[in-house]
Amino acid sequence: MKQNTYRFDYYDFFETYGTHLLSSAIFGGSIEAFVHIFNKNYAFSENYKNDITENASMLIKLDDINSNLNVNVSNQNAILMNSKYSYLNSDCSIKVNEIGLVERNDTVSNSDYSFSYSNWNELLKKSNYGNSGLISLGNDKIYGIWDIVPNSMSSLKKIIKEKCLSYFQREISNNDKYDSLSSGKLPFSLIRNESIIVTDDYVCNNHYDYVYLPYLDGFVGKNEYINKGYKKMLITLRFQAKEIDDGYAEVYVLTKKPTSKKTDDCKLHYWETDLPSDGVYHWYETSFELNIDTNDFYLCYDASGGLDDDWSNQMMYLKISFLK
Repeated sequence: MKQNTYRFDYYDFFETYGTHLLSSAIFGGSIEAFVHIFNKNYAFSENYKNDITENASMLIKLDDINSNLNVNVSNQNAILMNSKYSYLNSDCSIKVNEIGLVERNDTVSNSDYSFSYSNWNELLKKSNYGNSGLISLGNDKIYGIWDIVPNSMSSLKKIIKEKCLSYFQREISNNDKYDSLSSGKLPFSLIRNESIIVTDDYVCNNHYDYVYLPYLDGFVGKNEYINKGYKKMLITLRFQAKEIDDGYAEVYVLTKKPTSKKTDDCKLHYWETDLPSDGVYHWYETSFELNIDTNDFYLCYDASGGLDDDWSNQMMYLKISFLK
């Protein structure tokens, strides 16, 4: 599809420039900027007006975009506040995922926008990973980028979806490690970012995180892998943990909500470590396998040791890999 105003073919734009505009919109505060790249205006929700205006000089690196796409806009003209074309709630927490990769780029506050956008740009230049084809709204559901295009632009929405799916299917089919442990990976999904304190009081009396896997399957879909003979999932947890009192940190993966201190009848996985005594967060990772038809589980936490052995964790991420 050609856009006479901008004089570019959309597919070429998607593969070459789409990620920059999409990431810019996110770090600017609202996904609506991406929706309106097809007009002369970049629109943002009213809630973000002041913050975005303050960051106008950093917004989408307009000089670069102008040069690449022959788009003649100024910083001032780009900051037009209008949210009527998008069904997205302006208060949504919006994140970007890159299909098949381990990198995860989260929404940040507008005050950190310029720094985060710079880091994002550098990642793209070094990685040549192409486009971010998935977005997630809050922690609930992952969408394809075509879902944020207004329904009034149905022809364009259809083209974006077809090209996006074709693009990623080609990347998957060209992967010579498709049947290895590294194949079938979806991005890390943020399960919880808040910090919690875990006490030596059994899993039934500590915080737990309920994980519903269908929300994390992404648009590639689990059925694609089932049809190709995949029978298991490798679940990888990545999180930050720090010691509060000397002792051992414990993570349980259970099939049901913990109601007692007994876990043997429902335990899928167990992880334990002695955290450093420096009082700062460190990253940890643990993996386990599940049958591919598993839909949910509970992440539970406990502590053990001689006396007080509290610890804290935060930034709990999860990634799915499909295995044969």
